[in-house]
Amino acid sequence: MNTFNKQVYNIMVNNSILRSVMLAVAGFILVATVAQPMQAADPVVKLPKMPSKSEMEVYEESDELYAKLLLNYFQVAATLEAQLTYWDIKPVVQVPTPTLDELTSQEAKTIRKYYGIGFKLQAQIEALSEDQMRAHLTDVQRRLLGERKKNAELSIAKFELELASQRADVYKRRVDEIISLSDSLKAANDSLTYHYYMLKYSSGDAYARAVNASTNPTLLLSNSANFLAFNNDALQTDVSFGAKAELNLNSIAEYGKYFDVWFSYLMPQIKSNHSNQTTSFAREWNTNIYSFGLNLNLPEIIELRPVKAGIKLGVGHYWGSGSSPNLTLPETDYKGQLMNVEMNFSKFSTLSPLSLYFNFGVLFPSREMIYADPVQTVNIGKNSITTYSVGLRFTIL
Repeated sequence: MNTFNKQVYNIMVNNSILRSVMLAVAGFILVATVAQPMQAADPVVKLPKMPSKSEMEVYEESDELYAKLLLNYFQVAATLEAQLTYWDIKPVVQVPTPTLDELTSQEAKTIRKYYGIGFKLQAQIEALSEDQMRAHLTDVQRRLLGERKKNAELSIAKFELELASQRADVYKRRVDEIISLSDSLKAANDSLTYHYYMLKYSSGDAYARAVNASTNPTLLLSNSANFLAFNNDALQTDVSFGAKAELNLNSIAEYGKYFDVWFSYLMPQIKSNHSNQTTSFAREWNTNIYSFGLNLNLPEIIELRPVKAGIKLGVGHYWGSGSSPNLTLPETDYKGQLMNVEMNFSKFSTLSPLSLYFNFGVLFPSREMIYADPVQTVNIGKNSITTYSVGLRFTIL
């Protein structure tokens, strides 16, 4: 296939596009005629004359001129067919698409074929009556108005859609901003919550370290419940109460925090059993026992989350007296040395370290303990006294 034939073939392949263009052109021309005064129907294009015999011989000898003439007749016929179709008039003949053989045959009968088709279509248009034209033009006007109405409605709908799209974009940006702000607030809240719990959990340890590292004396007060056990069946005791003040010696030396000076007060209720051959009874004694001494602290030797356990080892001196509330009798004196062992459990907070402690102590009298009575005096000598205590301790300074 030579170059010209390839060009012709490409033209033929794209002839459907060409016909569509022709339909659009015919419609535009027809719409343009609607605005003109009413007149007889005219073809939008005129069919060129058929070449004479001598002219046809020239076309037959040139493949390019032949193809150009054939396509010209095809174009005119297709345009006339489009004009009738747009008017909703069935063409008397259909316009076929030239084949490759027809484009390259260079035969006069093919030219006459397409000329005849165009001639019939042009005659059909020129033969239309005025009434037919008026009816067709009225229909075209109606369709044109309908298309304009549709176009206006589509324009309004498009404008509304654009407004809705803009609003949606604005809302979407706001939602994105709110989501971003919410995420940042959530992250900030999580961070604050984390720092809060870290400070909460670490504040106790920090306060404990501050107390332990302090170079100022620390004052501790405690209340306790006590039970005294005498190594003699002639005496009985109930649970009693006591108070204790302890001063930590932080300021004395580097190791001062391991020593306490303490002062303690106990008020046990003691009953002495008196009997003779005729009677037996128990006498109450209101007792006050004071003591002071020195503790060796072994703090935080055991860590039991969330508390810490420590031990105190103490020695000291005690004294006191007991009197009977019912009779005027000689007082009972208490005097001697003592030792105690304490286990304490501390939980430090930002307000105050609180300790729960259990204490075991032994009092060693240095004088005899005599419980006088007119019936029979009870003398227990220098028997030791065992104390059991449980109490709460607070740091106040």
